[in-house]
This record gives sequence, structure tokens and C-alpha cells, in this order.
Amino acid sequence: MDGQMSIFDFLHLKNQKYKCGEWVETHGLRVMFDEIKVNQYYIVDQSTVSHKWFKLVYVMWKKDDAIGYVDDERGIKRGWSWGNTYSALTRRKYVDEGIRPEFECAATSGWWYEVKDGD
Repeated sequence: MDGQMSIFDFLHLKNQKYKCGEWVETHGLRVMFDEIKVNQYYIVDQSTVSHKWFKLVYVMWKKDDAIGYVDDERGIKRGWSWGNTYSALTRRKYVDEGIRPEFECAATSGWWYEVKDGD
């Protein structure tokens, strides 16, 4: 069923080094909007100036130019909905944003990355 976790997704959850919502220091390669898949973990740059605030998130749904994700284990169990403090939404334009010299310090805020191998 669409949006439901399979046993393989569940096993992947059990093998994660970090829990959904944890702040991490490393990440893999950058991914663009079209590469992001539902029921997968990603690292999101939630920094402003430092580019040191990376958070493990789980994608619940994706459509058109939006991604609904959760940043807490409760979100994976209960699902995505407005009003839950762990539910969030991002747009294609933030994920795919290029580096803009006029905002050099914050240019990569909103970028998404693969979970680094071994994490």
C-alpha cells in the first residue's frame, strides 16, 4: 500500500546508527528533489550561517514540488500532519537551490544529502 512501510523499511530503521530527528555531523552526497524517495532517510542542512546543523529526517510523502517529512520517530509511527511539531514540508526550490553569491553564508541551507554509508 502506498505510504506504508515494508518489512525492509522496518529492518532499515532498526539498523540506523541515528534516530530520526537527531542532529548529525556527517552526510553523504547531495541529492536533488527528483532523486528523493518516499520512505527513506536523508540528512537535511538546517543551518543558517554555520552549515553545521544537519538533521536526519524521514520522507513520508512527495508530490508536485513539495516533500512532507518528519524529524522525530513519533512522526514515522503516527504519520505526517499539520499540527504535529515533528511534521515539516519543503519545496523543490529549496532542495535544488544553487549557490548564490549574494547569500554566500546561507546558500546551502535547505539542501538534502544521502545518509553517509555506515550511518
